Amino acid sequence: MKHRLPLLAALAVSPLGAAPAPDSKPGPEYFVNEVIAENLRDPIECAPAPDGRVFNVGREGHIWLCDPAARSTRLLTVLPVTHLHEEDQKSDFAREDGLNGIALAPDFATTGNLFLYYSPKTEKSEYRLSRFTFRDGNLDLSSEKILLTVHTERDKRTCHHGGSLAFDRHGNLLLTTGDNTNPFESDGSSPSDARSDRTQWDALRSAGNTNDLRGKVLRITPKPDGTYSIPAGNLFPPGTALTRPEIYVMGCRNPYRIAADPARDTIYWGEVGPDAGDDSKRGSRGFDEVNQARRAGNHGWPLFIGDSQPYVRYNFDTKELGEKNNPQKPVNWSPRNTGLKELPPVVPAFIWYPYKESEKFPLLGTGGRNAMAGPVLRAGHGVGDAPGLLPKYFDSKLFTYDWMRSKIWLVSLDAQENYAGMEVWRGGLKHPMDFELAKDGSLFLLEYGTNWYFNNDGRLTRIRFAGWNLPPVAKLSASAHAVALPGKVDFSAKGSSDPEKTALTYAWDFNGDGKADATGSEVTKTFDTAGRFPVTLTVTDADGRSATASTEVIAGNTVPTVKLELAGNPKTFAWGSKLAYKVSFDDAEDRAANRLDPARVRVEVEFDADGQVPAEDALPGGLPDTAGAALIKANNCFSCHQVGAQSVGPAYLAVAAKYVKQPNAADYLAGKILSGGVDVWGHTPMPPQVQLKKEQTLLIADTILSLAKSRGTVLTGASGEISAPPRPSDDKAAAKGALVITAIYEDQGLPGVGTLIARQRLVLKVEDKK
Repeated sequence: MKHRLPLLAALAVSPLGAAPAPDSKPGPEYFVNEVIAENLRDPIECAPAPDGRVFNVGREGHIWLCDPAARSTRLLTVLPVTHLHEEDQKSDFAREDGLNGIALAPDFATTGNLFLYYSPKTEKSEYRLSRFTFRDGNLDLSSEKILLTVHTERDKRTCHHGGSLAFDRHGNLLLTTGDNTNPFESDGSSPSDARSDRTQWDALRSAGNTNDLRGKVLRITPKPDGTYSIPAGNLFPPGTALTRPEIYVMGCRNPYRIAADPARDTIYWGEVGPDAGDDSKRGSRGFDEVNQARRAGNHGWPLFIGDSQPYVRYNFDTKELGEKNNPQKPVNWSPRNTGLKELPPVVPAFIWYPYKESEKFPLLGTGGRNAMAGPVLRAGHGVGDAPGLLPKYFDSKLFTYDWMRSKIWLVSLDAQENYAGMEVWRGGLKHPMDFELAKDGSLFLLEYGTNWYFNNDGRLTRIRFAGWNLPPVAKLSASAHAVALPGKVDFSAKGSSDPEKTALTYAWDFNGDGKADATGSEVTKTFDTAGRFPVTLTVTDADGRSATASTEVIAGNTVPTVKLELAGNPKTFAWGSKLAYKVSFDDAEDRAANRLDPARVRVEVEFDADGQVPAEDALPGGLPDTAGAALIKANNCFSCHQVGAQSVGPAYLAVAAKYVKQPNAADYLAGKILSGGVDVWGHTPMPPQVQLKKEQTLLIADTILSLAKSRGTVLTGASGEISAPPRPSDDKAAAKGALVITAIYEDQGLPGVGTLIARQRLVLKVEDKK
């Protein structure tokens, strides 16, 4: 896999720059971000190796090895796993089966042992925690040693398998497991359904069951022979009736991403919570949680949520409300409970937040929720004064992040490990899925991709502190961006600068291979073969800190020209009138090849009732440039929806087509956005978007519905006649409006180069003559 940006080394402080104090807070400009791997298929978890390489696993069984030094990514193997397939999205198969976790053994450098948690293709419905050996550059699947199996149900649309793996400082292996429950028919509340035919809807059978490994954090000590022992301090000592000794934490819904404090015996994990947007008679609204366990304990699910807020005992048959659960003496009443009836007291969440703004943790914002946690940063463990290590500011800090909100926060811990504050560290991510710290201070960020399932745009990024030397600023200009052959283009780095005022060096890459083809601040390149050429300028300061700027040159095809003329050159239009048009066009390459084609001319005519000129381009995703589209983007709606394709939720085009002719369609859709729902487009629920106001959801609904409405007329050919719309009956409406006419010529292009487009737009305001 090739990368156009060169790798950057950790750097010393510039002698001409005044370095901040060692315990100062470094801004983002003091970090170097390097994309190590791209185009990963649904990546789930990563594990940095001692030699600097990184193992990554994907939901469908992919196992990759990424080498930052060689700038390479290699698919080691595809582990045979059960998982949801693209063609079976509407089936009742478990939503989240697959390869869920990876951890390298503490002695990986000498043994090559690593651990995977996955759903094997067997007749038994189970998950496996297995040890494999990496040797001679390959993962030996025949080396598998199965340490532990976890029973699971794979039908009835069950969810929540957890699967994160990590080692603590004592060599104990931590594994998170989810409650393996269908959450879709409990109104976003506690799924504790005791009815005889509702096994998969009862989380008391799993998360609340002391004799079941699901809905837990398990802690075991792997042994060299492929077995394990139970470390002291787990929740139930070995031999305790109706319990499993592997359990360290019980009462988890879907514990996602676990991290062990490298200097303390404390662990942290994210807990993905239920969907209720508001409190109800059954109990609290839904919260996502960041949990802390200083010792073994019961964290409450499905009887409690957040800071131990209780649900009531609910009869799903009669809808009767029973008494509230007692966090000091919780009881598992499920008929499927195979463990203790009286459970340990409940430990409240460390951080908890709903869809709406959290009063206690307002920096977490609003919107969808999917909490994750780790790593924990300590002096001597990735934090220190040595080059490349994170500065002292990061000592006693915990990273937390949210898959849906696509942000990372930095949480401060006091000397007693209590919450001491929070700050936003980074945003604008593509669904952060894992965040790991390597021993050399590098942070590895794994981003899942755009959609809920079936991505091919996941990526792994290395983030490194580059020392107290600010990076230079790279600026690139080009005399042309599309040239005939041979084509001479002048490039300039004028405007590039270094904050510390050191001398800069310049390197130009004209092939996208990361190698310097020219040096100097002003260069000229002659392109004598057709193609599209990425051009990257790298500027480097005296201490080796670099920055880049990029552009593209199209060689072998020049931009065509187009001119739109309306008969009489009008500035306004009259309702119902006819407008004759003529389009003149030219293209050097098409003319030379005698293939100028009037059929490649099109004229787009759109009427805007408000008299606003539409933007030239739509927002990413194919939505029109509206306030509603901006809200869709800001609230991460593309996590579950695409414009034209089915994702977790329906395509916006399908929604628009279904409802556009329905009376009060915008009001209906706005209400559904606020309240959420299930079983309209499939079994996967849409959580309520309670962070939005009604007027905002109306803007979103209007934008979606506009996709099914006519956006104008497209005429072909270099001449013709445009028909203005008839006059509206409403005088107020008839007094405004604009007719937007755009002439476009797309040339024939060349193989390997593509086509180029020229366009001209005219806007006629209405001239209303009654």
